[in-house]
Amino acid sequence: MRVKNFLKFILACQFATLTAVLLDIPIARQIIGFVYVSFIPGILILGILRLNLKSRIDVVMFSVGLSVAFLMFVGLIVNELYPLAGVSKPLSVLPLSVTIGTVLLAMTCVIYKTGDLACTVPIPSIGQVVRTLLLIGAPLLAIFGALLTNSLILLLMVITVVVLVVATVFYRKLVPFEMHVIFILVIAASLLFQREFISKYLLGHDVFGEFYVFRLANANSSWNAGLSLGEPALLNYDAMLSVTVLPVVYSKLLGMQGEWVFKVVYLLLYSLVPVSLYQMYHQRFGRPTAFLSAFYFMLFPRFYTLSSRRQMIAELFLVLMIFLIIDRGIERRKRQILFTIFGAALVVSHYSLSY
Repeated sequence: MRVKNFLKFILACQFATLTAVLLDIPIARQIIGFVYVSFIPGILILGILRLNLKSRIDVVMFSVGLSVAFLMFVGLIVNELYPLAGVSKPLSVLPLSVTIGTVLLAMTCVIYKTGDLACTVPIPSIGQVVRTLLLIGAPLLAIFGALLTNSLILLLMVITVVVLVVATVFYRKLVPFEMHVIFILVIAASLLFQREFISKYLLGHDVFGEFYVFRLANANSSWNAGLSLGEPALLNYDAMLSVTVLPVVYSKLLGMQGEWVFKVVYLLLYSLVPVSLYQMYHQRFGRPTAFLSAFYFMLFPRFYTLSSRRQMIAELFLVLMIFLIIDRGIERRKRQILFTIFGAALVVSHYSLSY
C-alpha cells in the first residue's frame, strides 16, 4: 500500500470512528470503534518502526498487542495530566476521543513524512474472505447455544470444531496453510464464548474484583487507585491498568456496558493467544505440529474457563515477548523496542506473570 493511500485509509477510519462515536450509531460504533482502537494504533507504530512483516498474521498479532499497550499507556497519561489542566473527568468520551485521534493523526503524519511504509502485506483474496465469513458461524453457534441453553446448537458447534480439526490433520491437501490460523481463531472464540454466555452474569472468581475496580474508574471517568484502600484485597487489582484504564477506554469509546466489554472484548483479544502460539510453533516444528499444539493448548479447561481478565491481557503480551525471543527475522534493535513495550505492558497487566 502506498503512503498516500495509507494516509487516506487512516483518515477515513478516523472520520468513520468519530462519526459513529459522536452520533452514537448503534452496532457501527461498537464494530468500527473496536477495529479502530484495537488495530490502527499498532499498525501505525509498526509503520514508524519500519518493520517489514511479510505475514498478515504477524501484522495482526503485533498491531493488536501494540494497540492494547497504546490504549493503556495513553489512557494513563490522560488520567494523570489532564486533571492538572482542570479536566475533572479525563477518562470520558471527549478527552479520550480527541487525544487518541490527535496522537494517531500525528503518527500518520510521521509515516507520511518518511515516504515509505516498509511493511508490505499481501491483501487477502475474495475467496479467503468468503471462507472466513462462513467460519464465523461456529462462534455464533456457541453464543446462541449458550444464551438459549440449547444443547443441540452447542452440539453443532462442537461438531463444527471437530470437523475443522479432522480436516486440518487428515486432509491437509484440502486445507491451505493460511486457513490454519483462521481455524484456530474460530475454535478459540467458540470455546470461550460457549462458556462465557451460558449466563448473563460474569463467571469466575477474580473477575468480580476486576469488575469492581473497573466500575469505580468508569463511574468517576478517572482512575484513582486510592479509592480501593477500604478493600485491601482489591489493591492488587486496582493497580493493574488492564482492568482499570483499558476497559474504561473501551467502554467509553465503544459505548458498551462494562459487562459486554468483559464478556466480548477481552475474549476476542484472548483468542489471539493460541494464534500467537501457532505462529511461534510453526517456525520450529512445522505447521501440522503447530496446529495440534495450539489445539492442545485450547483443550485445557484452564484456557476456556479462565476468568481473570488481567491474566488474559498479560498472557497475550507474554506470548508476544516469547515470539520476539524466538523469531530472528526482525532487526535486533527493533526487536528490543517491541520487547520493552510488551514487557512494560505486561508489568501493568498482571503482577504474577510479570514476576
